[in-house]
Amino acid sequence: IRGFCYELDLPAHFEVEMNQEKIIKESVFSLLDELIPDTDLTNNLIRYSNYKTQEDKNWDVQEDLIQISKELFKEQKSLFLNQILDLELIKKNQKFLYVKIQTFEKKIKESYSILKNLITGLPDEIFSYRALPNYLKKLSQKPYRDIDISSDSNTRVFNSLQSENWCKKDISHEHRSKLDIINRDLCYHLMELKHFLNQNFSHYRFYKDCYNSFFLVSVLSKIDQKIKEIKQEQNCIHISEFNQIILTFLQDNPVPFIYEKIGTIYKDYFLDEFQDTSKVQWTNLIPLVEEALSTGGTCLIVGDGKQSIYRWRGGEVEQFLDLCGPNSETLKINYRTDSKIVQFNNKFFSFLSNNFSGKYKDLYFDLDQKANSNQQGLVEVSLLDFKGEEVVEETLKSIVKRIDLLEEDKYELSDIVILTRSNKEITEIVTYLTQRKIDIVSSESLLLKYSSKIQFLINNLFSLLDYTDHLSRAKVLEYLINHAIIRVNENIQFTIAENAKNSWILYQNFLQDRGLNIDVQALRTLNIYELVESLIRVFGLNQTNDLYLNHFLDFVFEYTVRYDNSLSNFIDYWNEKKDTISIVLPSGTEAVEIMTIHKSKGLEFPVVIFPFANWKQDLGQDMSWCNVSEFFPSSKSKNVVTLLPLKRELEQWPSPFPSLYQKHKKDILLDNVNLLYVAMT
Repeated sequence: IRGFCYELDLPAHFEVEMNQEKIIKESVFSLLDELIPDTDLTNNLIRYSNYKTQEDKNWDVQEDLIQISKELFKEQKSLFLNQILDLELIKKNQKFLYVKIQTFEKKIKESYSILKNLITGLPDEIFSYRALPNYLKKLSQKPYRDIDISSDSNTRVFNSLQSENWCKKDISHEHRSKLDIINRDLCYHLMELKHFLNQNFSHYRFYKDCYNSFFLVSVLSKIDQKIKEIKQEQNCIHISEFNQIILTFLQDNPVPFIYEKIGTIYKDYFLDEFQDTSKVQWTNLIPLVEEALSTGGTCLIVGDGKQSIYRWRGGEVEQFLDLCGPNSETLKINYRTDSKIVQFNNKFFSFLSNNFSGKYKDLYFDLDQKANSNQQGLVEVSLLDFKGEEVVEETLKSIVKRIDLLEEDKYELSDIVILTRSNKEITEIVTYLTQRKIDIVSSESLLLKYSSKIQFLINNLFSLLDYTDHLSRAKVLEYLINHAIIRVNENIQFTIAENAKNSWILYQNFLQDRGLNIDVQALRTLNIYELVESLIRVFGLNQTNDLYLNHFLDFVFEYTVRYDNSLSNFIDYWNEKKDTISIVLPSGTEAVEIMTIHKSKGLEFPVVIFPFANWKQDLGQDMSWCNVSEFFPSSKSKNVVTLLPLKRELEQWPSPFPSLYQKHKKDILLDNVNLLYVAMT
């Protein structure tokens, strides 16, 4: 990309930005700050806020805008962004949906009134299981979710309708007589409602979500424009854009020109980890591979569909499976794993393949790897018969017992890795093991923000930036006392809170009286790097070599070189980055390593402990761009695209959504089994 800056109309010395959250928040905040009254965009956001209030949701739209803006950093961005309708057409489609929604809800209210009037005067307890009164409660209020008479949760109402038997056996003659009188009308109106729901309820569910989605989709192109402005101001390109930039360029230029420009001709290509290659990446590689093959070159593609765990990042295992034809070769010998483990995985995953069909089934069916190792190895599966919080507690206890046994068997702590599905589980394990004095290494425990020295330095910077920030100054004093850097005379009443509120002069004098040669005015004139160095020196934090301090100094230096020397801006930058900045330990550190399965891919350890292996499928978390033109009679010339949730309710939506959800379920199942495979191999 740097070689083609001129042709691509890019700044010659652009920076590569990795943090999409920062750009998204800046663009959304900027958009909201610049809203002007009585414009289409402002009115649309106000309508959305009102709509959320009517649906008993938080009126604030800011978080919704931040979430949907993440779509602008995905590879399919160009496929949908150009197809989003303008605000006027979106508003027209929303009016169409609103009429449909109102018509449906009006009919439900009418049915409720008729049915409620019919049973007025009859107590709830005379009805079998109170089924009919309970059903009417569902009809009485929005949102209408579980009102389908044929659904499993309304089986008793449906059975009563079929048998025309509504009440218990031991009711009074008076109540039975009244039920006999209304029975015909009751059955008629319920059957009519059932027929109406069969015809319209699935569409109503879709209309509600589609109506909601249009509000946010209508703002996306505006946010995208804001993101472009911010990137231009900051002279940066986000890493997610690279493949799209290359794709656009390749479509407009022949391969020989590209070779000529970069001054290199490649004849042979080796593509590794191909199962995680996205469609756009493969589209970008095809012209180069095609050119090489047409001039006597070669292309070797290596991958394992069973290790495809990056679908959420655009990885397409299907394109790898489609390439596996007669020219493919399967490597049968496993060179890294002992024989018992290989045998266990062969049987276990061949068994799991029964849950798949077609190409997915072929991935695991008849798995027959051979071990190269002479060692047997060991696989042990432990099952816990507990529920709720007890599962977590017992799992953590089991981990500690296992580590103790391994140490008895002469394993080093550095031989052991604990794998988890998510960072949340890492936090629980880190906390538990640390309390039991077991040395651990993990991306969580190595975050700079968890170092008390770094927290101390940051609190100093906070208090230097804002002299009214008494809380930060109190935390500084607390650290100094707890670490015996200053001593307080026990005979004199001393409170941290009161001293934190002192003027700068009194605060400075207090520290100087205790041997800390600090000059607040002088510190505030230094650039950030010198300021941090001075604080480390004044408070004696550098008496021992500290990896956290060294890495923090590198972080500060990198900021000053890349950005500026504004203390306020640096603190904002720290707040953005603090959840991801961690130190990198040298290999061979004597501690148990804890990491997620995604980070462990490609690594190996003598001992793998894999707790919390009872995860649920992540259904309902994803969104998908859908062309919904067929539901809008007026959209003859334009595609209507919107972003809809891939949730279970899609099974009750009109076609094609049920089949879309079924495919999503299969994909999620494959992702979960693949993740399990990576952990267990």
